[in-house]
Amino acid sequence: MSPRTGFVLATLFLLVAALLRSYRLADLPTGFNEDEYLSLRIVESLRAGHIAVFYDQSPTGTAWGREGFYPAMLGFSSNLTGGGSVGFRVFSVFVSLITLALVYTLARRLCGVRGAVAALALLGVSLWPVLLGRSVTPVSLTPLMSAATMLGTAQILSVPARIGQRLPGTIAFTLLGVAAGIGFYVHPVQFWLVLGALLFIYWLTRSQGPLTLSLILSLLFMLALVLVVMGPYLISSLRLFELSGLARLLGDYDLNLSPPMQSVANTLTGIALVGDSSPLHNVPGRPLFDLFSGLICLAGLLAAFRFRHRPRFAMPLVFLIALAPATLFVNNSPDFASMAVLLPSLALLYGFGVATLSINPGQLARYIPMFAIVVLPGLNVIWTGHDLFNVWASSAETREVWNDRAGQLARHIEASADDLPTVVCLPTVEPEPTLELGDAWRLLLLLHDRGEDLRYADCQTGLVLASGGELQQIILPDPATLANMHPLLRDWLQRNVREQDPSLPPNSVFVLDVQQPLGDKVGSFTTTSRLRLAPEAPGGAADLMPPVTLDNNLTFLGYEPGEQRIFLEGDTLTQVTWWRVDGPLPEDLHLFIHVMPDPAVITAQSDRLSVLPSSLRPRDIFIQVTYVNLPAVTPDGHYLVSSGAYRQRDLQRLSILIDGKVRGTRLFLTDSNFAVGAMDG
Repeated sequence: MSPRTGFVLATLFLLVAALLRSYRLADLPTGFNEDEYLSLRIVESLRAGHIAVFYDQSPTGTAWGREGFYPAMLGFSSNLTGGGSVGFRVFSVFVSLITLALVYTLARRLCGVRGAVAALALLGVSLWPVLLGRSVTPVSLTPLMSAATMLGTAQILSVPARIGQRLPGTIAFTLLGVAAGIGFYVHPVQFWLVLGALLFIYWLTRSQGPLTLSLILSLLFMLALVLVVMGPYLISSLRLFELSGLARLLGDYDLNLSPPMQSVANTLTGIALVGDSSPLHNVPGRPLFDLFSGLICLAGLLAAFRFRHRPRFAMPLVFLIALAPATLFVNNSPDFASMAVLLPSLALLYGFGVATLSINPGQLARYIPMFAIVVLPGLNVIWTGHDLFNVWASSAETREVWNDRAGQLARHIEASADDLPTVVCLPTVEPEPTLELGDAWRLLLLLHDRGEDLRYADCQTGLVLASGGELQQIILPDPATLANMHPLLRDWLQRNVREQDPSLPPNSVFVLDVQQPLGDKVGSFTTTSRLRLAPEAPGGAADLMPPVTLDNNLTFLGYEPGEQRIFLEGDTLTQVTWWRVDGPLPEDLHLFIHVMPDPAVITAQSDRLSVLPSSLRPRDIFIQVTYVNLPAVTPDGHYLVSSGAYRQRDLQRLSILIDGKVRGTRLFLTDSNFAVGAMDG
């Protein structure tokens, strides 16, 4: 095969690989799995200014760390591409294609053009490499790390030429040293890759004689670079060993759970017979490669072992030996995630197998390249396409582990939010994920744009009725939200005017058109919600009825007086207030409810806002439910209830405006006044 033909075929396979990795990237898989959410949680921590070498990802109280380099790169790339299911996955697609290009370059150096095209074809169309190229985890970088380490090692040691015959310049050693050092910040498998490079250097000295002085000095320079780049990593490992990569070299391998010989056998048979059973990595049971590709890999392994005295054949063998502990000894083997770092080495063996079989004498050798480079990849494209876009995509197990509910809602929001005002219910109303990633935060991470057309409320104590009650939708990412809502808020959701799409999760999307009942409700406040200005207000205390205008574009519409008029010590007062947005609100806006025996003394209070003010638009109306806990020792007597708003940044209250004049900063809710009676006994 000529170099030009090889280049054309390699380009064709790269295009096919890019199509498999990018087609339906927005909705397949529908959501993110738990491991991906751990990476995205670190991305949000980095954006919040929390920078560390190791991040504690302990799921059950046991220390379990994760390096921060991959999330940092993911955050940088998502700043360019946007977030969401596509924005976060584009980086892995790019990494996967770069890996294929490096594997082709390495295989062409070691196996020749024919073997290089075969190696590229194998990784380009197999299911696990395709899924890996669509995932958002550090594991997606391990094949790139493996291919880059082997290619860099081959470059500095002049493989396949005789060692030291063509010593490269300082740049090659510098790049490999820096890349090797950075690799430790990506994944602990870098320890095994560096071990593989050191073992290969040792093998060369045993098989081809001692190293030249110039090569030794260059290797020492490269080692010094690795140690310099690793400096923060080593210091952090000493301080937080339980989180470090050294503590995770063998993961959580349990001898009792997975005996070594059984683990080894499962891993080896997983290559071509029965593969990973997890829908996170595979169509459960499908082997890593097809049986014929596995046999060709075996032929390449035998050829590499037979010609092991030659550096180009010895390299994949040495790296396979170095990586064996990280891939063979795992729980629930075969585990394709741990085998990801082996993919470039297995591709090299496939390339060696094709190159070796095609040069053997006999008529069969003439058809080997056609079979291995055209027929097998073609069949694998069909097999992978069917399994990925049909079998794997429709599997109930896949939908469960990839958080299908959040994914379906994210797609629905992005398809409808431009035309329909949308309120998203969050557990808290700061649109940045916290360390505890609930269903609502999972939904936000899947959205390409979180703020342009969305309103946010917690929906348990706060609800937004957008644009004066016109047609809108309210999204409940967490199925438990509906049961936990205040009954008054739940009553508004039950005015749903459109049957939910059966393809969406139940009780997740409510479409409301409440303009008329909302207008009637707000109108009733003008006669039922009696108010009184504070005695210290300019002009003195005075009775009035809503609506009452405050500065900073906020209007008080009214309140629910409640039915309880006598409370006991330690009881909870529930106060429901209604507000309208007239323009941009302060981002740090808070509302307050004060309980007091007289206007000068506060007995109890609650300050909160259950909607995100920066997401609201003019004409939006929001309902605020506030719970005020009375002290365990509350003197008997009559109590007043007042309300208002303030900016949290400077604690400056918003002024009440009557006919354009300032009339204080708080309103007394006359019909909410109550009495506290003595407790029995």
